Amino acid sequence: MKLSVAIINYNDYQNTINFIDSIKDYSIISHIVVVDNLSTDNSLVELKKINNPKVKVIANPINSGYGEGINIAARYLINNRIDGVLLVCNTDIVINSEDDINKMLAEYKDNSVAVVAPIIDENGTMRYGFKINTVKEELLMSIPKLYQKYVDKYHFYHEYNHVVDCIMGCMFMVKLDVLKQIDYFDSNMFLYYEENVLALKLKNYGKKSVVCDGVVVKHNHSKTIDKSIKRINKYKILKQSQRYYLKKYLNAGFISLFIFDVMVLLTTIGLNIKGIFERGK
Repeated sequence: MKLSVAIINYNDYQNTINFIDSIKDYSIISHIVVVDNLSTDNSLVELKKINNPKVKVIANPINSGYGEGINIAARYLINNRIDGVLLVCNTDIVINSEDDINKMLAEYKDNSVAVVAPIIDENGTMRYGFKINTVKEELLMSIPKLYQKYVDKYHFYHEYNHVVDCIMGCMFMVKLDVLKQIDYFDSNMFLYYEENVLALKLKNYGKKSVVCDGVVVKHNHSKTIDKSIKRINKYKILKQSQRYYLKKYLNAGFISLFIFDVMVLLTTIGLNIKGIFERGK
């Protein structure tokens, strides 16, 4: 089974290059597609210096976000008649060995499996994927100060499950033909909630997402995102994606969306006030 890799870069060429160096000699990997999302630093120039026949660098003329960046890589491969499986990776993860990649690929012996992910180690906390929440649960997770309580209650799996609703998006495999069949990722979402939409689309097609037992990958959570996006802007992007997801995919009604908007407004005001005080110190 052919395996290609997709990496989305934005103002982070050094980490991208380091990650490519860590996997480029894996014999199982046939192609590495790097999509540069209109970086404002010297990323594109530096990435194009990579001298490796496996590596294709694509310059996206706009910064269209994470999901659409994956779509660009996937369409490039499909248009060039490269089939098989696409491994999507953040550059802030650490893959232990090629053997772990092969263990994940072995999950595709089950034809109903479309997406495979490892167990993610985030600073010692093991992430086994997360659940598709109801509108009510999404709203509860948006309450300021109580966010962590409801995330722990409703969001993450607290023990290993082979089949999950959603995989962790920092590293996962997806069949290219299935990704095309479900019409790729939603290009209207810039960042966040891509995994939720993927899970719902796969469910409609009777496909499964699984976590590979015994494969653990370390994730330096949000290192790349935090480098490029200020906290308040990161929060705004998160909530824009969440609102879009609530409305389009969970069919949230007017009252639910109104409550959501009020909570976002209050939290945004709080973050702005906190930022003013922090800058004044």
